[in-house]
Amino acid sequence: MNIQVSERECAVGGGAYIIVRHIAVAVVCLPPYITAMQAAAELKQMTVREKIQLMEALWDDLCGAEETIPVPDWHKAVLDERERQVAAGEAEFVDWDAAKERIAKRVT
Repeated sequence: MNIQVSERECAVGGGAYIIVRHIAVAVVCLPPYITAMQAAAELKQMTVREKIQLMEALWDDLCGAEETIPVPDWHKAVLDERERQVAAGEAEFVDWDAAKERIAKRVT
């Protein structure tokens, strides 16, 4: 069994970064000649685990090319506004556990 553990820093725009961690148990590789439509049809045959592994492989590939991924202007505007709010003391960062707890309270 091939197990890979990785941690990668990925840009999300406006100078912000996130840390992406995942454990990949296997990688689903599609031959290069498969079109997007053929790949979509193949999804119906894949297990949930295989689909998640494929998503992880796609995410890893995108993280390796982050400078080539266009960021919409509205993303930049939102991040700039959030950065301004933090600098002005109007907003603050919360750790991930506290954020998940706050979100859980809103949706239940």
